[in-house]
Amino acid sequence: MHILLGYTGKCLITATYQGENLQKVGVERILKLLNRENIQATFFIPGHTAENFVQEVLSIKDAGHEIANHGYIHEPPNELKNEEEAKSISKWIETIEKITGVRTQGYRSPFWNLSRHTLKILERLNFSYDSSLMANDFTPYRPNNYIEVDSERKVKKES
Repeated sequence: MHILLGYTGKCLITATYQGENLQKVGVERILKLLNRENIQATFFIPGHTAENFVQEVLSIKDAGHEIANHGYIHEPPNELKNEEEAKSISKWIETIEKITGVRTQGYRSPFWNLSRHTLKILERLNFSYDSSLMANDFTPYRPNNYIEVDSERKVKKES
């Protein structure tokens, strides 16, 4: 668990648990802390992790917290083809709906990077937000269009 002092002067608590530690210690500790402090949180969970820790995912849901998309196997989107990325995000949706019965609305990219297709895929799949983009902490925004440079070094703006 990391405790950070944010630029707002408020204490921010972030917790990162992986593997067995998630099941044995992490979720229970985090849920107790959030309950004690009366804080609602969002848990960004890879799909394969959710499949392996079903009871923990259900504990998160039952405590009233949001569960949001973090890829299926935590793969970097910018290394996937459009179809592969869409399949990963869709497989996550199916996995979480099967476990929780809930269609979630949020996405955070594994590795915080996006492909040129990510936002279009998220819009097509009716996501409400992406929290990978970090240009503004409190105001929703749309990023500028990507600018590509082709092999002849011509710049073209994607529409």
